[in-house]
Amino acid sequence: MTVTPSSPTITLERVVLSPDADLAVIESELLPWAQLQRRAFYPSQIHQRIFGKVKHEDMDNRFLERMKELLLEQKGAQVRFVKAMRGQELLGFAMWSVRGVVLDHGEGESGLRTMGKNEDKPIMPFKRKVAPYPPGTNVELAKQMFEGEPAPKEGPHWYLNILVTDPQFQRSGAGTALLAWGTRQADHARVRTYLKATVEGMSVYKRGGFTPYGEPDKAGNDGELVLQPMVRQPLA
Repeated sequence: MTVTPSSPTITLERVVLSPDADLAVIESELLPWAQLQRRAFYPSQIHQRIFGKVKHEDMDNRFLERMKELLLEQKGAQVRFVKAMRGQELLGFAMWSVRGVVLDHGEGESGLRTMGKNEDKPIMPFKRKVAPYPPGTNVELAKQMFEGEPAPKEGPHWYLNILVTDPQFQRSGAGTALLAWGTRQADHARVRTYLKATVEGMSVYKRGGFTPYGEPDKAGNDGELVLQPMVRQPLA
């Protein structure tokens, strides 16, 4: 369903993927996302150093496995998939995880409320297994980059797992709209928003109200590969 018009030519659509759905249905929806992510990140230093020798098909399959894992672990309740479209063309997508915020399902994502101490059914902490790295991965660098101690996150929050825009449309406003969709939900619930940014992406997130915090994740002999934790405080 279309949840947010962001411009005359771009719409954002919330994609509801039930963990009870046939896996073939889930894969048919997510495969174009996997291919888009690969195209978007392929030129980056992190991708080239860690996954540069991985076959495209294996990289796409890893993405699919990670997304299915999230759906099955979370029972679909606390993960939000949103895609940016221009007509039938996929411009980008984002995936958000929600912690400690009770979501009503009549959506536009209105009716968010912060979970109180006396909530009858508290949301269980999310424990994601690291999907096996595909053949060709520089596993040592991958572990340094992705398996370190996560930066602490305080209280209920929204977390941006991934945001991708097609390289052809990186100045179309799709990425900004996808980011604003999630931060708007967090503002409504009056909770923080967290993410991890590459050096190249930090300026985009700073414009969205995020600031660096904590120690960055680093990999490589000189720590040249960096993911910086960032946080955004809710707007009043």
